[in-house]
Amino acid sequence: MFEGHSSEGSDRHGAAFGDWSIKRAEVKLRSYVLPYRREIVLTVLCAAFTIGTSLCLPFIVRQVIDGLTAGTLTHADLAVNLLLYAGLSVLALCFSCQLRKIPLKLSHRAEFALRKDLFDHLTRMDQDFFFFFSS
Repeated sequence: MFEGHSSEGSDRHGAAFGDWSIKRAEVKLRSYVLPYRREIVLTVLCAAFTIGTSLCLPFIVRQVIDGLTAGTLTHADLAVNLLLYAGLSVLALCFSCQLRKIPLKLSHRAEFALRKDLFDHLTRMDQDFFFFFSS
């Protein structure tokens, strides 16, 4: 490939780009997300409910159309189906909004914790580091 660079990821920098380093980084990043298991579970539940509702709504429409076509749908049944459709649509909208808010909050909290740890690490470093590696 390139001179002094192997395709396995162990070049002159040692194992910095190898599988070990990636797994270590993955474990470290996971530690920032795992405290928010509750939010992750809520996100999965919101997604499942939103998808389930989206699959049920066409079934209600089919029931109404078939009932009207066959002439077997009464006014009371029509009202119940329309209220059910409207209610499920509003619930799906609410859960869909939460599906956006919950992961966004989670990512902001994880990002804040990561930045805080990075800042703490940088403030503990020797001044010689900043002298040799200026930004």
